[in-house]
Amino acid sequence: MNNIDLTTKFCGLTLKNPIIIPAGIHGRSGKVIKEISSSGVSAICTKTIVPQSAPDVLPCFVEVPNKTGMLNSVFGSDKFSEYWFTEGIKEAKEGDALVFANLAGYYPEQAADLAQKAEAAGADLIITPTHCPHMGEILNAMFPDMNFQEAGLADTAGMTATVKA
Repeated sequence: MNNIDLTTKFCGLTLKNPIIIPAGIHGRSGKVIKEISSSGVSAICTKTIVPQSAPDVLPCFVEVPNKTGMLNSVFGSDKFSEYWFTEGIKEAKEGDALVFANLAGYYPEQAADLAQKAEAAGADLIITPTHCPHMGEILNAMFPDMNFQEAGLADTAGMTATVKA
């Protein structure tokens, strides 16, 4: 059998293939990232690193109408940001995949601080989400007097799609 070269260039990095595990439960700790990296993926994103860890709200799944799928929604990492910068990223980098630090500051200065710390910890790439459906809920819990608008999905019917390779 011929080997197919799946090498991919992405943001100045060379990936062995185009498979990247996005931020979520598979990036919940350095140990888990290290274990999953042996599956052959090129990169794994950390669960979103935020200044203050928050437990996930359960249930975090909702069925899409007509039983066509599920939507999953979780908060950021339940680990303190300092965990990621002192041990989590370091342990994750012991694996075979690149480590992408997904982070979200509540203010631009916090985001910049998190990014600098993630880079110093050895993250291969910094990801900053531009939209999070939970951000309004998170900020309202932290700052009840500010009344942040909460995002919401009114109609998921147009979101169903099948991707075939």
